[in-house]
Amino acid sequence: MVPFSQMVNAGFSRNSAGSTLYSRQPGWFNTTGTYRSLQCNQNGCWFNGNNSVSHDSKWMNNSWDGCVEEQGTSNSITSTASTIPTNAFDMRYDTIPSSAPTQWTVADPAQVGQSQYACPKSMLELQQLDATTFNNYFSFNSGFVANGGTYLDIGLLWAARLLSPTGNWASDNPATFNSFPISRYVIFMTDGFMDTGNTGYGAYAQEYSWRRVASDGNSTTSNTNHTARWLLTCAAIKNMTNTKIYTVSFGAASGLTPDMISCSSGGQNEYAFAAANASDLNDVFRDIGENIGSLRLTQ
Repeated sequence: MVPFSQMVNAGFSRNSAGSTLYSRQPGWFNTTGTYRSLQCNQNGCWFNGNNSVSHDSKWMNNSWDGCVEEQGTSNSITSTASTIPTNAFDMRYDTIPSSAPTQWTVADPAQVGQSQYACPKSMLELQQLDATTFNNYFSFNSGFVANGGTYLDIGLLWAARLLSPTGNWASDNPATFNSFPISRYVIFMTDGFMDTGNTGYGAYAQEYSWRRVASDGNSTTSNTNHTARWLLTCAAIKNMTNTKIYTVSFGAASGLTPDMISCSSGGQNEYAFAAANASDLNDVFRDIGENIGSLRLTQ
């Protein structure tokens, strides 16, 4: 389970034993970050200079919400890109975090001034769930709410990391189970279109100022480049052994775009679905469940 908005909550991600990712792998996280503060008044907005902050154990244990800035990357990944630059560690989703460029930097909304910020509910790593645990996880009262921008690439990138049989979660992804081959499925659902903005504080900090994804900092360019990253990740997941992607566009205002269809493993109403309301969504998940169930039986 990977809730995503403009960031992903990886620090408090829990495994089957209930322990957080940060408690298991503190070396995967960079606790010393450099931030820029957005300030606005009646005359406009501007970014203050870099502010380097080292977060001690007290802050990590009592103030951090679990969200992270992404690993080092390259702003040369555009709609015409077909390869991943060697310094785009984030897009190389099997990268083992071992130094500042390859670690996830802790998000600190107190350092970014008036930049919009939203941290979603923490991830839930691969594990068997009973109905009660499943329903509680998606409960509004447990913090599962919609908020923030829509970084479609970030949600799918973390799905790739969790499902990769050769990555940091390889031990959760065996090739076989009881001698039967494992099949993996991503169900990628969104209620919106790519919407990264440029002054909001997201997975790549404030994009207008830092320009980690788009060299001009323009929100239109940023959305285009994030879409290119998303589709490259879609292709990479589909190239994993026995792995399929279902895409679901949820909500009357969220259309099933050509990119959503392209990201999926097939055509519309086969691997790509539109659900205008809750009733439609139930039907979609029933169809997906029946399809996955029949595939398991044939294996």
